[in-house]
Amino acid sequence: MKIRNSSGLAFDFLENGSIQQIVADSIRISLKPATEFSKSGANLFLRKKTQPIQYKPLLGPESNSVFQYSADAFTAHGNWDGLEYTCTLQLSAKSLSWQWQIEVKNSTDAKVELDVIYMQDIGLKPATSGLVNEYYVSQY
Repeated sequence: MKIRNSSGLAFDFLENGSIQQIVADSIRISLKPATEFSKSGANLFLRKKTQPIQYKPLLGPESNSVFQYSADAFTAHGNWDGLEYTCTLQLSAKSLSWQWQIEVKNSTDAKVELDVIYMQDIGLKPATSGLVNEYYVSQY
């Protein structure tokens, strides 16, 4: 599934809810495209600040999310350990930018301290050329 805006920004998603790749015009923002058999280089994690720290991916097969798509937005809904979450990706209508919005509702009586971690691999190379050496890019 693909969502895109009029400025040339596009997110490709796999059927399992993983981000396959992010492209802006002719530049691949992602380091490499994900497959059904490999983890995506981009994800959001809901993290509980407990001892030990616990976390849950909000996208992809390791989440328990249900995914919805529109022309320029992607939404993941799920529940993790009594925390109901909605994660929405909205592409800007005017630029090559995007915004994640995360809403969490605690349906338990326990206090929970949370934060969100965003992980993104970066390739920044022409989308039409071959794959880049991951070890080389990761050094910088």
